[in-house]
Amino acid sequence: MSKISQRSNAFRTSVLLAGAVFLSIEPLAAQNVRFDPSIALEQGYSDNVGFSGAMEESDTETRLQIVLPWDRETRKSRLRFSYTPTLTKFGDFDQLDNDGHKLSMEYDRDFGSGSGLALRLSADRTQTQGDAAGIDDSDLFLTDRTERDRLRADLRYRGNLKGRWGWGGTLGLATTSFEEITDFAPMPLASGAEDRDEIRAGISVTRAISRKSNLGIAYDYGRFDLDMSGNEDSHQVSIVGGYEVSRNERLSYTIGGFQSNGEAAVGGVSTDDSRHGFSASISYEKKMKRAGLNLALRHEPTSGGARVGTSTNTSIALGIAGSIASQWRWSTSTRYAQRDSSDEALATLDTIAVGGEVERDVSGIFSVRLQTNYITQSGGDSATDETSTIVARLGLVWRPLGRSPIAR
Repeated sequence: MSKISQRSNAFRTSVLLAGAVFLSIEPLAAQNVRFDPSIALEQGYSDNVGFSGAMEESDTETRLQIVLPWDRETRKSRLRFSYTPTLTKFGDFDQLDNDGHKLSMEYDRDFGSGSGLALRLSADRTQTQGDAAGIDDSDLFLTDRTERDRLRADLRYRGNLKGRWGWGGTLGLATTSFEEITDFAPMPLASGAEDRDEIRAGISVTRAISRKSNLGIAYDYGRFDLDMSGNEDSHQVSIVGGYEVSRNERLSYTIGGFQSNGEAAVGGVSTDDSRHGFSASISYEKKMKRAGLNLALRHEPTSGGARVGTSTNTSIALGIAGSIASQWRWSTSTRYAQRDSSDEALATLDTIAVGGEVERDVSGIFSVRLQTNYITQSGGDSATDETSTIVARLGLVWRPLGRSPIAR
């Protein structure tokens, strides 16, 4: 078994064990348990299965995907599990046949008086990248197709201080590994990706300005350890705030600056470089009767995502999802991202992604689903960086328990 597989399997086991612990300490309320499994069989097409600008090869794919979501909610807590195995077989390039796995656990606990915590664990093995609905660093910019293992753990805590004052703390751990697909028939896929580990921690102090708004200051630390490019320490100080526009509408923001120091030169050359600049983020959410809207903007130092070296990334993403009557469901998303490498010798990368999904029920347990995703990338330092890909899938979805979640 490869090192990548060992790390991924160990983390998946940790997610399951953590879930078992929380199940044992939380009282079970069967009437609040929901289980809504589904099985989808889809046929798809891609005009660039290798995601490479050096050789664009098209192919068809057949995909079997099983979704097993489990959700339990009590008055003060919520526990969610989800496991999604996916089997993909290509028409011509069987070297790309793969099985993907996505396992996640989310736990939220309210301790009362404004205090609570949120825990997120996830393990993901996939060859997919460039999803327009995602804004994770490792998914923003295309590289040649690779096997990807992404493991992540995030813990957030909020507590009360005296009067209108409150505080919060965050801790995040992540590791991303890539494995090149060297037996691809046209030519080996040299990924241009780099393994990396991340540690993030932060603390904030806020004051309630009114019943609907708060304002404060935050400090965030990031440690990025890259397999070939050395390491980097990042420090950010920001003003943070939030405003509850209405019961179903909320805005939050940060604005500040960062200073990064370390050995982050590409090619393993130690330079002890430093970089600094402003950082900012905006998050806006709105829930409507039959739709929901999410807008996110970020400008921040990152570990570099999938590509070699660290970077400062700028991204903006908009997602809208809704339903029409009781039979139609739809979603659409678009995203722009820019990658400014910490190595001044490397050119800036830009990507634009657009995606959508439409699903219609044809019976109580069956529905038809159409998915599309397009991403184009420009800039960079070689012809392989100038690339684009479009993926479209049409399939049948079976929900053995019906559309509505059923308590078990």
